[in-house]
Amino acid sequence: INWSRFLTDYENVTVDEEYAAYYDQLFDALLANGITPMICLEHYELPGYLLEKYGGWGSKTVVELFVRYAEKVFARYHPKVTRWFTFNEPIVVQTRVYLDALRWPYEQNTSTWMQWN
Repeated sequence: INWSRFLTDYENVTVDEEYAAYYDQLFDALLANGITPMICLEHYELPGYLLEKYGGWGSKTVVELFVRYAEKVFARYHPKVTRWFTFNEPIVVQTRVYLDALRWPYEQNTSTWMQWN
């Protein structure tokens, strides 16, 4: 589930019903064909708005907004989905940001990297 597409308003946790309905139909089709769906809640797609406004994952506000997003996704899909991944390769995000400096804010900062871990 793409966080930046599932919600149209992050602070008010407003769901994009058209996008969510696509997943309703997809999960129904998977289940009808004997396939168990799995959801990954974050796969390297932190919404740009949250990065610009709050500074990304280092912000407690972003973490709180992620929890609210996750609760919304769970509430909608938990009857159909029984396997969940919170983050895909969580260490890669902070490694690429603060050890390799390959993503914004493009700074090598071992102390920040250690704090995130």
